[in-house]
Amino acid sequence: MLKTSIIKSILTVTLLMLPISTFAFSTKAPYAVLVDVKTDAVLYTKNADIQVPPSSMSKLMSVYLAFNALSQNTISMDDIFTVTEEAWKVGGSTMFLEPNDKVSVKDLLRGTIIHSGNDSCFTLATGLAGTEQRFVDQMNNMAKKIGLRNSHFTNATGMPDERHYMSINDIAILSKKLISDFPDLYHMFSEKEFSYHNITQPNRNYLVGEHGIDGLKTGHTERVGYGIAVSAQQGDRRLIAVVNGLSSESERLDEAKKLILHGFDSFENYHIASANKPIANIDVWHGSASSIGAISETDIILSLPKEYNFQNAKIRVESQKILNAPIIKGDHIADLVITFPNNIEHKIKLLSDSDSERATYLEMLFDNLIYKIKHL
Repeated sequence: MLKTSIIKSILTVTLLMLPISTFAFSTKAPYAVLVDVKTDAVLYTKNADIQVPPSSMSKLMSVYLAFNALSQNTISMDDIFTVTEEAWKVGGSTMFLEPNDKVSVKDLLRGTIIHSGNDSCFTLATGLAGTEQRFVDQMNNMAKKIGLRNSHFTNATGMPDERHYMSINDIAILSKKLISDFPDLYHMFSEKEFSYHNITQPNRNYLVGEHGIDGLKTGHTERVGYGIAVSAQQGDRRLIAVVNGLSSESERLDEAKKLILHGFDSFENYHIASANKPIANIDVWHGSASSIGAISETDIILSLPKEYNFQNAKIRVESQKILNAPIIKGDHIADLVITFPNNIEHKIKLLSDSDSERATYLEMLFDNLIYKIKHL
């Protein structure tokens, strides 16, 4: 087994769920969440799993489905969809489309992302699925597929409906999926303005360009108030913040920015271990090999408050005293345990890096002999 000092030198991962009470931070937002994209660590949460009207932030799912169709080459940016009178009559935020306009998928996406256009989003939905209802069915199916547990859609645009809801945690998950699944398309969220029919409108997310913020989506309903989902990258760290239930546009911008700055200023990521590289060798009893490597399937990265002194963390590998063969590659054979000075403990599963078949009769006799010699 590796000693702690050796582990610290080679470890370069996983989610650390940190108790919110440890951090001196508050927000006016009734609903808020802050997530580190690389580690999945929740750095702040407040009523994040409550189902509330997401307003236009639910357009992120409409955009996700459009991006997915583009990535599968079932549509292209140059494909043309026709604006219907129904799309023109949707109301609310608009790209200023007219009935029978022929509009490219690219422009409809820009109108949806930048202008939060209900007309553009509706046209995109019906162009992709034939009817809004079919598109809504696809939205709900995709929500289940990607693990949104507190979301249900009844329309493509986010127009008010008691049965149309999302939690802000689900909005954060969806935001992360947009970024990770479509890195070549995500840049569309960072455009600061877009012109159509000689009408130029700014991105409704006025934070774009500040503090590394490059997305994502605003929203507003009379019932809940103002919300926004933002993402920002500084160096190799990317954060997602979602707030909802605020009283004004300026308040939602202020609170989202406060969350993002809190994440960058108060936390740091620590690379602990590299994926699929042995962290320790675990003794195997009656196996074809005397020991087997213990690995993590993913890089181990912890998001920690900067006030933590990681150098004082205690790192150890825990395993059964006797690990009996046969062992199959991928079996859980040990745990990497990290204990911080404030007694917060984080445990990470370690898996076998190979198979270990059961030893032959003669090999088992030899194992027994060695064991007796060691324990005389």
